[in-house]
Amino acid sequence: MWLLTATLGFGGVAILVIGRLGVQGRLRRNRWAGIRSSWATATDETWLVAHKAAGGTFMLSGAVVVMLAAVLPVVGDDSEAWANTVALLCCGVMLVGSLIAAGRARRAVRAIDSDSAA
Repeated sequence: MWLLTATLGFGGVAILVIGRLGVQGRLRRNRWAGIRSSWATATDETWLVAHKAAGGTFMLSGAVVVMLAAVLPVVGDDSEAWANTVALLCCGVMLVGSLIAAGRARRAVRAIDSDSAA
């Protein structure tokens, strides 16, 4: 149970930190962290705008995952079914949060593209 809690907690903290760095404009283009799509990595400007737009959603989903991971040992002691439910919720929050963040980032990059085309 503790390994699962630590793994999910670490994942939540990582997403939270990536979001924070993105909002602050301090997440540089890299191969490991952030939105790894062709439109987000096209230029330094699109990378920056995409992660500023997505950062708040990343931070929220990371915080929710950390809180759920903290609850995991408490509910896991009572029932394995509850532990599995909380673990699945963590995974769902990470997935949905990433999809929402990517959508926000894509809209922000499209706004740049339409501004530069005009």
